[in-house]
Amino acid sequence: MGTLKRKHKGNKRGRRTGRTGFCFSIALTAGILGMAVSQTMVWAAPKSEKPIEKSNMIIADQAAELQAGQEAEEISSLMQAKESEAGRQSPVQNKVEEVETEEAEYPLIAIDPGHGGVDSGCVGKKAEEKDVNLQIALELEKKLTEKGYRVLVLREKDEFQGLMDRVEIANSYQADVYVSIHQNTYEGKDKTVGGIETWYDGADAARDNQRLALLVHRETVKSTGARGRGVIDSKDLYVASKTLMPACLIETGFLSNPQEEKLLASADYQKKLAEGIARGIELYFHPGIMYVPFAEAPWKMSAGANM
Repeated sequence: MGTLKRKHKGNKRGRRTGRTGFCFSIALTAGILGMAVSQTMVWAAPKSEKPIEKSNMIIADQAAELQAGQEAEEISSLMQAKESEAGRQSPVQNKVEEVETEEAEYPLIAIDPGHGGVDSGCVGKKAEEKDVNLQIALELEKKLTEKGYRVLVLREKDEFQGLMDRVEIANSYQADVYVSIHQNTYEGKDKTVGGIETWYDGADAARDNQRLALLVHRETVKSTGARGRGVIDSKDLYVASKTLMPACLIETGFLSNPQEEKLLASADYQKKLAEGIARGIELYFHPGIMYVPFAEAPWKMSAGANM
């Protein structure tokens, strides 16, 4: 306001000269203009830095509160939409999804009853391999189901099924393991040849075929008391080499041996075979439940060794 005071001093000097009207008019005009300019300058200049900083902080706080409020509203809207969607979903659909989630936790076992239909396999005096294979497979299905596993039986009746079809089905279902059931025969004169053999393809170590074969072989020999003829590595078995999951093929006995043929055709012995195979599969998935002295551990057995 110093400028305004200087203009007033000039007005007093003008009155002493006698040019009252003109000078007063000029002074009054200049005073008004000076006041306007002075006020403009005062209001345009910042009074201090602190009030501006405080004002900025208030604005920032208000912006943060506004953003938080908007986010809370968005979250609330999303939750309401989810609840609305869940309410529209039928109880049946909820149950299906629950069952599918629960089932996915259990391994899927593909059981292959060898041969079938026009392909009878080896033949004893009375029994045919295709029938014995299927009977053992159906018994194994029961045992595995009781233990909580999901089971895919590739042949459920006396029908022909190609090897490629069996492998493709198991692969398409993404089974966790594949076990093929067969019977053996000896074409020589000695009819006492007998026992259990288990085959696998050792070329693909990533599929862990050997461990599956060793466990299935060991437990089946134990459950039946049969002679163990060994675990054999071969890449010539189509179903054991072309599957994407760990696989083995078990020859549960010799139909050329009259005594074994009689056992293999009996329901009691078929249950023992199924129990042994199921136990081997269970130990494959849950090795922690097996206690075996290190010297007797199945992975220490050499291929072809008797057990």
